[in-house]
Amino acid sequence: MKSNLKPPSFFKIMFNGFTETMRIPPAFMENFEGGVPLIFKLICADSRNSWFVATEGKEEGCFFGSGWSKFAVEQNLELKDFLVFKLVGNSTFEVEIYGRTACKKNTTLAAKRHDDGVHSPAERAREVKPIKQHTAKRKKPKGAGRMASAAVKRARKLPKKVEMDAEPKESSFQLVLKRYHKSYINIPRKIARETGLRCKTKTVIKNSEGITWGVDISVWKSGQTCLSTGWSDFWAANGLAVGTTILLQFSGGSGNEIDVQILNRGEPGDSSSVQLVLKDYQRYNIFLPSRFAQKTGLRWKTMAAIKDPKGKAWDVRISTLVVKETHQTFLSTGWSDFWAANGLEAGTTILLQFIGGSGNEIDVQILKRGDGNIGAGGRHLKTN
Repeated sequence: MKSNLKPPSFFKIMFNGFTETMRIPPAFMENFEGGVPLIFKLICADSRNSWFVATEGKEEGCFFGSGWSKFAVEQNLELKDFLVFKLVGNSTFEVEIYGRTACKKNTTLAAKRHDDGVHSPAERAREVKPIKQHTAKRKKPKGAGRMASAAVKRARKLPKKVEMDAEPKESSFQLVLKRYHKSYINIPRKIARETGLRCKTKTVIKNSEGITWGVDISVWKSGQTCLSTGWSDFWAANGLAVGTTILLQFSGGSGNEIDVQILNRGEPGDSSSVQLVLKDYQRYNIFLPSRFAQKTGLRWKTMAAIKDPKGKAWDVRISTLVVKETHQTFLSTGWSDFWAANGLEAGTTILLQFIGGSGNEIDVQILKRGDGNIGAGGRHLKTN
């Protein structure tokens, strides 16, 4: 939070739909250093009771999501109520509530009424009321049953409490760099929403050596989120080039950090790589895509050395089957030893990167650990 004499604040008037979400004014975003926190603490100015509310990034901006409905109900919020939010900490708002009379509401009384079982207007607005049966039958409007069912489901999905120490989700995506990526990197919309990057203005990117760079986050009019100012410095310092394959991994929380791994430098003739999601039967042998086997020359070799992320190497036999005049190349004897030593399992995502030259070396990177439940019924192929 920026250091000011008075805490920054904004106000909101409760209109239709106020019980579900509430938008944070876009102009208020500049008060956060490093971006908007994933979770806010709302403290009632009168009662000093507190609620935890999660933020959600949408096309229209940043909103209070999970936990907001609970706050609205327990504070007895009504249509056209006037709320003032004062930022008293980087992730804490003090909230004052004024009614339609322009006078401050007694939130302590509202909390007591809720504890006593008296429903607030906000709570009544979210209830699904049964239709009384009359002697004269009336037809229900089309879709009424579906709407009521959907409303009940939404109510059931509302979390009882948003934990401050909840473990943040990690998201990642892989990208082969193009020429225009030298100036900016587009973030997939789904990841921008999941990580909350749409609501942030700055982030920190870190290379494999732990060196960090500050990078601005920009949102275009189309709604596209991208890494902008500062990214070109990272590009130059790490020797990136067109054709290089990188993995961007986003870690949530206050750190707001993005780890960037260089998977393949993409320099012509030096290396080729392929990403695979392992099946259970691949613990004994692993088939290589035909294009990869031909491009690297592995189709015509008999042995290779595979190296794990720590640099330890295993000798592995390369075998070839001919099925209907099609050559199928696979790693056989020695692969199962590598599998066991590195704790591989079904569902694990690996990157095989072939390094040319007399060594015939294949570097194996473990991108994501699996759950052991994929392809349990796969076939096993034994070779000599």
